Amino acid sequence: MSRLGVSLFVSLVVTALVAPGAIAHGVDTVAGHAAEDAVIHTAAQERALDAHTRSVGLFPAMRAAVAVAGDVTD
Repeated sequence: MSRLGVSLFVSLVVTALVAPGAIAHGVDTVAGHAAEDAVIHTAAQERALDAHTRSVGLFPAMRAAVAVAGDVTD
């Protein structure tokens, strides 16, 4: 498994264990959106969510950078 795969897996597990309140609300209704916006996270939950966001955004960001700059190995 690649480093990115391991990072993603660990981030998902940590997020699922530490921040379950963040994904507990449906957002299909106005009340659901309001409940989602009103969630208050602990510092640990914020760190876990930040780590998850960084890990899932890494590959698309790298792909976009290569698309703009071109492959540096050429």
